[in-house]
Amino acid sequence: MIYHFMNPDPFQMVFLFCPLLAVVIGAVSAFLRRGKIIAPIIAFLFPLLYITTDWNTFKMNWDAWLLWGVLYAVIAFLTDRGISRIRKRNRK
Repeated sequence: MIYHFMNPDPFQMVFLFCPLLAVVIGAVSAFLRRGKIIAPIIAFLFPLLYITTDWNTFKMNWDAWLLWGVLYAVIAFLTDRGISRIRKRNRK
């Protein structure tokens, strides 16, 4: 999907853009004090930005979506929990 708007290097998307976006989503979730599951769900859907150019591509790469989606969800969850704990410790 994102390839329709720009033509980035796939490694740049996988190793730089999406993990940074997962960290940002986890931090925003921690600062807004929303549900702890919202950030990982949003981060789980990030690989669809560069996998789903059409239906056939999605069918061929659903396993990559699951692998990278779980990784980005874990990154977002750990960022959210880490920032929440730091904020809680600073309040005392």
